[in-house]
Amino acid sequence: MADIVFEYYLGEGMNRFLAIFYGQNPPWAGPIRSGRLVDAQLGLMYKGILVYGGSDERVDSILTSPLVFGEWAIDTRYHEVCPPICGKDTHSLEGVFVDPTALGDYLKQRGLDPSLDPGQLVGASFEAVINEKHETAEELTLWFSNVCQSQWRYDPNSGYYLRWEESDDFSDDFVPSTDAAAGMQQIGFENIVVLFSNYVVYDVMLHDIAILYEDELMPAMMFRDGVINEGYWIADANGPLKVFDPDGSPYHFKPGATWFVLVTEDSSISNPDESSWRITFQDP
Repeated sequence: MADIVFEYYLGEGMNRFLAIFYGQNPPWAGPIRSGRLVDAQLGLMYKGILVYGGSDERVDSILTSPLVFGEWAIDTRYHEVCPPICGKDTHSLEGVFVDPTALGDYLKQRGLDPSLDPGQLVGASFEAVINEKHETAEELTLWFSNVCQSQWRYDPNSGYYLRWEESDDFSDDFVPSTDAAAGMQQIGFENIVVLFSNYVVYDVMLHDIAILYEDELMPAMMFRDGVINEGYWIADANGPLKVFDPDGSPYHFKPGATWFVLVTEDSSISNPDESSWRITFQDP
């Protein structure tokens, strides 16, 4: 039920998701894990309320800065009210979850107004039908490491790219990525966008990603309706990330949800056959 998901590299072969809920609220969202430096940039762009399960003290000082989130950054370690936030141990199987609707009510009780004028979030263009002919892209494989891989397969019946992930035994087989809050339904998104970006490395498990402080257009690969388009992206603190076609005109997303993947600029691209693509992440 997220409108946007950002997927990025965490370190030691692992990935992390940041889900943005705007159009609809699920009954629960999670499991919630630790905050990362890039979350500060994404939160500013999308004017969000960040709920995170603790962080490195260097990261925490950024997330809770008055210039970034201030009171809008909620660390689940210091939150005692359930709902909106239930659970304590972000590393347990039970995990920590948030009720987004209850969170909004809770913030209002504290004198904070989480409502947002939709006119404040302007940046993406949408078109139901794209008439241009592009290369076929019925499958996209994303390789972060031997133990962290995913695959998107286009389903023409639903119009979604359906997500698959590595199996528990880390064999070559993929299993469906499912959403427990949606009755174990397989995760599907209308748009998949790969953003080539500059990772800033402080140590093995502490990265930032140059999103807001990137001063030039960066490459992007966009997938929708079973085809691929190549273009560019750029961001600023005043609104959502912007994606462009090669001629500089706004790229038209398919109406629906978008999954962004942030990979390093040196990550490799291959086209194993005419309808499948593979992005191999280059560790920064």
